[in-house]
Amino acid sequence: MKYFELAFVVVCVVAILQALGRRLPVPMALLQLACGVALSSVASLDDLREQSALLFVMLVPPLLYIEAWQVPKRELLRSIGPVLGLAVGLVAVTIAVLGFGVHALLPEMPLAVAFALAAALASTDTVAVSNFVDRMPLPPQLRVLLSGESLLNDSVALVAFKLAVAAALTARFSAAEASLSLLTVSAGGLASGTAVALVAHALRRTLMNDAPESVRIDTILSLLIPYAAFLVGDKLGVSGVLAVVAAGLCGGVLDHRHLRATTRLNGLAMWSMVTLVLNGAVFVMLGLEMPQVLQRVEGYSRWHLLGYVALLTLAVFALRMAWTLLLAWWSRRRQSEAGEGLPNLGLVMVAVLCGVRGSLALSATLSIPLLTAAGAELPGRDLAVFLAAGTIAATLLLSGVATAFLKVGPAIGARKFMTAQGVHLAIAKAALSVIESDPAAAVSWTASEWASTWKRLYQSRVAAMQSPSPQGCPHHRDLAAQLRLSMNVLSAQRHGAREARSHRCCACDAQAPDPSSM
Repeated sequence: MKYFELAFVVVCVVAILQALGRRLPVPMALLQLACGVALSSVASLDDLREQSALLFVMLVPPLLYIEAWQVPKRELLRSIGPVLGLAVGLVAVTIAVLGFGVHALLPEMPLAVAFALAAALASTDTVAVSNFVDRMPLPPQLRVLLSGESLLNDSVALVAFKLAVAAALTARFSAAEASLSLLTVSAGGLASGTAVALVAHALRRTLMNDAPESVRIDTILSLLIPYAAFLVGDKLGVSGVLAVVAAGLCGGVLDHRHLRATTRLNGLAMWSMVTLVLNGAVFVMLGLEMPQVLQRVEGYSRWHLLGYVALLTLAVFALRMAWTLLLAWWSRRRQSEAGEGLPNLGLVMVAVLCGVRGSLALSATLSIPLLTAAGAELPGRDLAVFLAAGTIAATLLLSGVATAFLKVGPAIGARKFMTAQGVHLAIAKAALSVIESDPAAAVSWTASEWASTWKRLYQSRVAAMQSPSPQGCPHHRDLAAQLRLSMNVLSAQRHGAREARSHRCCACDAQAPDPSSM
């Protein structure tokens, strides 16, 4: 199958599964993996091992960038202690235990390859975590903890993965050199990514104007930022992964402060489509390649391979359980008014079960090179790919099943987060204060009437949100009537636009108005 045909089929499969798979109580990644395996029986797929490094560069930067862009920065800083405990401490323990354990269990796999596999499995999947979290009424702090951990442990694990791969290729490893290299590439990656984000933001603001094409150009530039950060980091010899994370964190702050709402909304729509396709493509392509991987894994029975996958899955969850309980105990000892503890077993189990592995771990494992620096075939590479795929599928399945029966206890700690209603109330009060103080209302009698109308509308919104009994509040009925009236007016405008187009009105064909903007 040619690459163009492959890309077409993969995107079609991802779209169809997203439309149909939501009704099934099965993790989407497992459906995509199974569909890829089914397709492999009817489609001949070229060997993608030589393109695995290219796939890593294509898939990982945008996924990491949007993850860093969307994470709540202020809440992340407030919970930075527990987040670092999971993102750094747990990753280090997982890499050490799984690396030595896999090498002891499978001596034919080099220690460096075992560490590369362990580093890939140490990263959690943000999309899968968000899917589980959104289905449960979790406290805000736990949501921030899981989101921040999935972002930071991806970057930490992928940096360790690169070091392990380099050791596997050169067959030499020094702890002192590795530590110094880790600090150098990490600091350089963060600095280069921040610089790319600042330059890109300045360029986007310079090019922004009132033309309709401006928004589309800005959206294209935003898609290029993660690749630019990764390439700059790679050319400078520092961590391209951390450069992408730094660019996403810095870009998220700058974009929310300086870019227009229309530009951000257009960019978010584009990014949601990109992440959906890329995450799904990883699992579908793995399913397509899995029969080839099984054929190349020689000397092992199917039951032995499944047993190794079961042991890895058990080890991943056991390590996460032990580390999370240790973190909860430590947090209770130093718990203050900030409330950073995990107070009950239910929430601890949520944190454990949300440690699923996904597309980033899979992309990293697939990018393990075929040959060493001496030109010899890298031993254990295909076995590592199979073990990673099996462990990822197992964690997704177990977490999906277990979280459906999990009962979540009371909220974390004492820290209060603003609810969605509180945000809407603050927005309405801000609008009301501007209407009351803006001198534009005194320009004419008509402008004054408009200001009075807007003032009554926002007063009703504030009163409705502050009412203790929404059912009996008259403001709720007024707002419902206002919403119906607005929707009727909007529908009439759209109908008028369609009628104008159907009559081939030259002016409307040349520049038809968008009723949604009225």
